[in-house]
Amino acid sequence: MLRVRGISGEELAALPVEEFSDVRALKKHLHAQLGFPPRFRMVPNLAPLDLQLVLLTFIEASLMQREELLDAARIGDAVWVESLLQLPMNPNQVDDVDDPPLLTASAYGHAVVVDLLLEAGEDVNVVGFNSNNALIHAAMHDEPEVARFLLVAGADPDQTNDDGETALTVASRNGSVEVARLLVEAGADKNTVNLNGFTPLHVASYENSADIVRLLVKAHADTNVLDDEGCTAYDIASVEGHAQIVSMLRRKQRRVNKTRARRKHGRH
Repeated sequence: MLRVRGISGEELAALPVEEFSDVRALKKHLHAQLGFPPRFRMVPNLAPLDLQLVLLTFIEASLMQREELLDAARIGDAVWVESLLQLPMNPNQVDDVDDPPLLTASAYGHAVVVDLLLEAGEDVNVVGFNSNNALIHAAMHDEPEVARFLLVAGADPDQTNDDGETALTVASRNGSVEVARLLVEAGADKNTVNLNGFTPLHVASYENSADIVRLLVKAHADTNVLDDEGCTAYDIASVEGHAQIVSMLRRKQRRVNKTRARRKHGRH
């Protein structure tokens, strides 16, 4: 049994040691399950499997330190990021300088840095310019590994930016198929509309993203939603001359019509 004590000697937790592969895993458990702060130090006592917990308050980071964290997140230097977070530095303090470091790391695909920032307590749904969150940045830059980290950490797949767009809408525009797949599997709203009344299906149809249209149709996205001009995704694909998507949406509509006809027949 692993015993964790505060600096006063009070026992704070007793845990089966075999459940944890390393100290980092233990810290994550203490933070997530027992409400301990995200950054703290543990000092081994003389007794075996006896740890003393030292809770640390965040420093008041200087402008230079905040800028260093952003630079480290941008280039993906996990060692540099960890050294700054160990001060301990509050990653949520830097958002008055530029986009928060979580957004920067997500945009550049630095999954290890994203994990470190989340472990240190950065808000997984924090927003920056245009109210884009980290998940939207992952969709924008086609970073499925980052998107996976964010979703596991509890990122809201339906959070919208100033354009009324979710990460799924952005993934549909940018052809980020794997990110879109992760979002659909996470239960993202497939029919949310942006400021122009476009659903992700509208956007994918306009951009000729056939793989994403196929994904959305298979996930039962509503093909009958009208945008602000009164157009369905089928109408948009037809106007743009995207024959493969037109064919997919036509087949989908035929299946829908057949299902409706069978149900109607069954009522008589």
